[in-house]
Amino acid sequence: MGTRELDLTQTPVRQSLCGSLRRDGHWKCLCLTLLISGCLTAISWCHFTLAANKSTVKYRHSIALSDSGRHGPCKEGYIYIPVAFVVMLYLVYLVECWHSHARLELRYKCDVGTVYNSISALQEALPVIWWKATCYHYVRRTRQVMRYRNGDAFTSTQVYYERVDSSTAGAAFNFTRCGVKDISRPLVELEKHAAIKIKVSKGFSFANLDTEMEFEEQRAQFFQEYETRDDYMEGREGMDMVNTEFKEYMIAFKDPNNLPWYVSHAMYWAASVLLLSWPLRVIIEYKTAHLHYHIHKLFGSNYLEGEGQVGVGGALSRVSTMNSNELEMSIRNNNVIVPSYSEAVLCGGDATDEDSSMLLQRQRVGYGAIKKTSTGGKLSRSLTTATLAGRSSLAGSSAGDGTSSRRASRNNESRQTL
Repeated sequence: MGTRELDLTQTPVRQSLCGSLRRDGHWKCLCLTLLISGCLTAISWCHFTLAANKSTVKYRHSIALSDSGRHGPCKEGYIYIPVAFVVMLYLVYLVECWHSHARLELRYKCDVGTVYNSISALQEALPVIWWKATCYHYVRRTRQVMRYRNGDAFTSTQVYYERVDSSTAGAAFNFTRCGVKDISRPLVELEKHAAIKIKVSKGFSFANLDTEMEFEEQRAQFFQEYETRDDYMEGREGMDMVNTEFKEYMIAFKDPNNLPWYVSHAMYWAASVLLLSWPLRVIIEYKTAHLHYHIHKLFGSNYLEGEGQVGVGGALSRVSTMNSNELEMSIRNNNVIVPSYSEAVLCGGDATDEDSSMLLQRQRVGYGAIKKTSTGGKLSRSLTTATLAGRSSLAGSSAGDGTSSRRASRNNESRQTL
């Protein structure tokens, strides 16, 4: 198996001791265990202290010793305070052991073959992206409540608002055109671990922008249809698998009927009674591998397969817009470059294509010298193309000719004035 194939597969991960404590340290159980141990230590210390005092009383003055030790922490009922704490904390400790997820997770135990079958069924199942819209409004209501003030009872009117659902509707994403396929990573090497905690999640994505726009269009159309039916609307979205049971948590064992010693129920409760539940949980977390498997559905597989075909998907081609008259007219009338003064003059009613071609052959523009009255005719696309093509070649000569023509016109005007 190559390196690329190993990267595409997914395997369980065994954590270190520090990593297991960082993931789940069971700190509640540890705190309760330390508190109970501290109370038991205090009780034992007081017990041995009283026994030592009683043995000393036989050989010394009992009255003086009793007077000096009467106000100690272990005399006159003070010993019952840590005993009461031990009883209370031990009951809380047992309740915590009962509700611990280390015990509750054993309900999801299964064998490795069941995990493979469940993951394969989820990979082959078709997804359902559903939307749910709930239209509702609030109604103002009143009720009588009994209140007490200074020992006297009296009734008062309370105003409250109650939500009333008027309509509920649901829909699903129609992916018949775009298609869907599963791109989840293959799952391997489950047999190499004695116990595996598996968390399964699901999600989806889009292969291209066209599929995402199609999804958003259907989603917006559904919610816009119901958002005006009442004052408020609550929208929900989710993903399900068709005819497949989705299990979010699973614990896989090689043999569920013959569990390892550290995950058996008898060992768990024996350790809990002896205040060893926290060390046992650390061992369970350390010897258990973890796996987070993600079921991923990709919408738009048909667009990817026919990306180069017309009308199937991919980028918008020029051929696919041939029958669109509005788009053709907008492209045809899109004159991005504004024509110059001489080009606008040549586009008049008196000007023809022959005049423009003769002008281009002479390479004369004569800005400001040529004055022709135009009738305001529409700029033809052929003339604009021909004129713009020759602007670059005429740019150098137009400056000189235009300057000389301007000088000549100024001299004529000055002579007429004189």
